[in-house]
Amino acid sequence: MKQELMNGTPPGSIHACHSSEWIQSEIFSQWFLHFIKHTKPTKEDPLILVLDGHYSHVRNLEVISLVRENHFDIIFLTADKKGNPWIKLSWGP
Repeated sequence: MKQELMNGTPPGSIHACHSSEWIQSEIFSQWFLHFIKHTKPTKEDPLILVLDGHYSHVRNLEVISLVRENHFDIIFLTADKKGNPWIKLSWGP
């Protein structure tokens, strides 16, 4: 990733990319930890995060644990064979 892409971003912003140009579970986990740090969800004020059904999201045990420990619900949008989106599942307390 070109460092210039970070020019003008808010202080504390992070970036990462993989040589395949596809998101990877480790990169998504890093982003999710950063997201938790800055959103600070609580039992009284939980968050809902809506994501696509990419394997780095849905098959990521680290993120599933973080969701359960940090007062998140996640809604995954997937598509049927015709490309129509629908809600597949949600993890949460």
